[in-house]
Amino acid sequence: MQLTPRLPPGRKSRKALAYASEIQRLRAQGYTNEAIREALADAGIKVSRSTVHREASRQAVADGPTRPSTSMANAAKETS
Repeated sequence: MQLTPRLPPGRKSRKALAYASEIQRLRAQGYTNEAIREALADAGIKVSRSTVHREASRQAVADGPTRPSTSMANAAKETS
């Protein structure tokens, strides 16, 4: 039997949880954690820069790697 939690890791009362996908989108566009923190503050969500960093990191881990690892690239070279 495999257990599958319904909620993402961390406290369920995380203030930035509702904005995780928006944080990830802004990071992908090149915005800094400080700029994202300020935008959240402007929206009434007071969080620290490290909170923004954690949320972005959580989302990145959940999405998986964005580029092939070195070992995968080397394996591709060997087969071609």
